[in-house]
Amino acid sequence: MSDYLKGRTSFDKNRYERNDSIGKKLGVSFLNFMIDKKQHKKILPIVENKKCGDIKLLDTITGNITYYEIEVRSKKDFDNNFFGYYNTVDIPLKKFEQIENGYYLAFDESEEFNDGLPKRLYGLDISIIKNHSPKYKETKFNPGKKELFYQIPKNLIKRYKLDTLKGKYIEYTI
Repeated sequence: MSDYLKGRTSFDKNRYERNDSIGKKLGVSFLNFMIDKKQHKKILPIVENKKCGDIKLLDTITGNITYYEIEVRSKKDFDNNFFGYYNTVDIPLKKFEQIENGYYLAFDESEEFNDGLPKRLYGLDISIIKNHSPKYKETKFNPGKKELFYQIPKNLIKRYKLDTLKGKYIEYTI
């Protein structure tokens, strides 16, 4: 078993299918809104390969691809991270080294049935994650066992709220 697999909880197909579809829906909605004015960017078809980088954004002028690793958190966990109640934001172990240019984004699962844009999100450039070594921590999904997480200081996380009056996302500071 690789060290990567030792650092993760057992694969939960039901949890994965539920959260993955919610995350991709919210991620695509957010990115479509953000690239609307930049016609030279387009979201590539989503092909599930269980690698790092759920959504790929192509710059049709340069040919560069930006990867977006998407995570969905429970409302409680999302709120605690969004409002900075924890000292760190714990990001599950992923193969971030596979991505040269990309971002990690987290959404609130309670927005699943939101037909519009996600109202809030947080994230950061993957290069910041790569500068941190994963550390073991016990999780609610695997009591008694520890899992590897990137523990990113809360001040390095960017938080955004949708301002519907201005028609854009504004940075939220804690």
